[in-house]
Amino acid sequence: MMKNFGIAEAQTVIESLEIFGMRKTLLVGRGATALCVLYRTIAPDGGRVILPAIGCPSLLATALISNMKPVIVDVDRNLNIDPDEVEKIILPGDIVLGIHIFGIPCQIHKLKFICEENKAFMIEDAAQAVGGFVDGKPVGTFGDASILSFAQGKILPTNGGGAILTDDESLYRRLEREILKLPDRPEDLENKSATLRNNLTDIFNRARPDNTETASGWLNEFEKAGDIYNYPIYSLEAGIIIEKIKELDKIRKSRIDGVKIYEEALDLPGVEQLDYPKDCCPYRFSFILPGLSGTDVKRITDEIRSEGMHASNLYIPLHWLAPNRVITNGCPNAEHAGTRIINLWLNDGIPSRDAPGVREIVVKWLG
Repeated sequence: MMKNFGIAEAQTVIESLEIFGMRKTLLVGRGATALCVLYRTIAPDGGRVILPAIGCPSLLATALISNMKPVIVDVDRNLNIDPDEVEKIILPGDIVLGIHIFGIPCQIHKLKFICEENKAFMIEDAAQAVGGFVDGKPVGTFGDASILSFAQGKILPTNGGGAILTDDESLYRRLEREILKLPDRPEDLENKSATLRNNLTDIFNRARPDNTETASGWLNEFEKAGDIYNYPIYSLEAGIIIEKIKELDKIRKSRIDGVKIYEEALDLPGVEQLDYPKDCCPYRFSFILPGLSGTDVKRITDEIRSEGMHASNLYIPLHWLAPNRVITNGCPNAEHAGTRIINLWLNDGIPSRDAPGVREIVVKWLG
């Protein structure tokens, strides 16, 4: 039977686990809440935050609703933030968001060095990478602060929740005070979240043919549902996180095995695979079809899903979503890859079941 942890007790237990480097831990309602709390604590009057052009749209939404000025930079071959692009535009006092996209670690050592040299604050976003390592050190232990995310569909499938990790005692105390100000969870949270998700899916699918004007309509949807990003965690959710952490090694092995299955099945001309290091914890198996249009890739994704298999391709370049409210000097890698990514599920034995069918559909479209 699962123990009914209090939130403070759950935080202490998580701090004691080696997987997160024994960092000070604060639990909140979701990963997006963690980002909002960090922004309000670090830059209460607003400021610049540097984001990669490929990522979940909530990354941009949390920056905007926290009065931050997003600066969007291009991505590297693995679709992670490109440190060389960060170095071109970074200023003292900036916040830099280092995201490990799809569970593939970003160039975190180089990014950390650039931030330190320029007196910038680095938030490490390990929401899609919980359980992975870089040079033997857990992801989530490199940033001045780091965030994690837990929910159904994430690497640790829980009832929800997010976390902030830091070694800075002063920052920890200020974050504690900010978390105490969080409003109650919206009573209609599930309905609001589902409505937002459905509306965004429709907008992004219509924006697939490089239609930036359509993509920019996402902001209205987020502004109508802004309160779904700021709420505290429940004790029950905290307890479930601890129980799932105990299964992390098993989950990680299963996901790595799933990547190998897809890598073999999709080793095809015309398929560009990302590089998954052996010590990562993959979130999705993601590949690019560079020779096809965004519209065709959407059709392939729809066909995969119509056959009862799991796939998505909703990672539109972030600078398309609020062109009048971001700074960018162009992101050609993200614009080329962003509408041509297909993400495949890695949990619950899905790769073994889906890989042959996905391969058959992709081969047909590639001719």
